[in-house]
Amino acid sequence: MVAVVLVAASCGRPAPGAVAVPVAPAGDCVGKGVVERGVDAPFGPTGKRAAAVYLPACYEADPYRRFPVVFLLHGAGTDASQWPAIGVATAADALVSSGQIPPMILVMPDGGPSMPDSLARDLVDGLVPWADRTFRTLGDPADRAVGGISRGGRVALLAAAADPGVFAGVGAHSPAVGARDDAVAARLDQRAGPIRFDVGARDSLRAGVEHFASQVRAAGGSADLVEAQGGHNRAYWRAHVVDYLRFYATLVS
Repeated sequence: MVAVVLVAASCGRPAPGAVAVPVAPAGDCVGKGVVERGVDAPFGPTGKRAAAVYLPACYEADPYRRFPVVFLLHGAGTDASQWPAIGVATAADALVSSGQIPPMILVMPDGGPSMPDSLARDLVDGLVPWADRTFRTLGDPADRAVGGISRGGRVALLAAAADPGVFAGVGAHSPAVGARDDAVAARLDQRAGPIRFDVGARDSLRAGVEHFASQVRAAGGSADLVEAQGGHNRAYWRAHVVDYLRFYATLVS
């Protein structure tokens, strides 16, 4: 098992062509962010579904400031409410306010109850450009990350394998992958950026995740695997949501 090293981060930088703003000290964005729900986003089998979007506390206060963005995909059998339900907004508020991570936008789309593999294409072709048009993102791959839970983790990995220049890295939390996906793993080389895999010790998907992570490393990819107590359930993901945000901060800082 290889454990990921998590580090604190500083604030983001302006996107090419954006209004330049000074780099602010850590902890300058204090307070409670806003989770906008029911946002029409071009993602999902029907082409548009209601996303949830987290905006940090300082988003409205400074209309010229731009922010890194993380796309967080839910698992099968649920919807855009999964990430808020496991406490991602509360965790982000605490980490941003204390300066442990930079203020960031979190886009949590609804991929439908099955979160099909085809959404990897929707993510890259539709959701990413939509987010850059709709919110004040930094708009550069170095300031953009993706991750997901279970089926959402699988779709995040598929997107990074197909389009390695779109995201700075990937978080795969109990992803639905295994030996059948060796061809996908082979495409996740260094161009895909760092990948953090994690899985519970009692998760039925554990063996598949371990195999897939080993295949990514064999292909030359940067893959860390973290295993902890727990199963394939919200209690496990809730217990690690702070670790997830810290990892994403290392990608987009």
